[in-house]
Amino acid sequence: MSKEPTKPEDQDTSAKGMVRLFGSSFAAALAGFGLGIVAAAASLPHRLFGQQGFKVWIIEVGADVTALTATGAILAVMV
Repeated sequence: MSKEPTKPEDQDTSAKGMVRLFGSSFAAALAGFGLGIVAAAASLPHRLFGQQGFKVWIIEVGADVTALTATGAILAVMV
């Protein structure tokens, strides 16, 4: 099922609509960032108790952040 493109006259371009759009986008980004911090911090004790060290955790979390950022960028371009 294809989505009909919106006509310019049907779009809410008022200041209130733009504040709502960008405000909700910013709030969603902050929520995602917060959840990412919690998820990354939750994996740290597993690495430390496994005596793998802080560097291993940084490498693993860095790889996750890089992969998810690339995925988000690809999805943003596609939409």
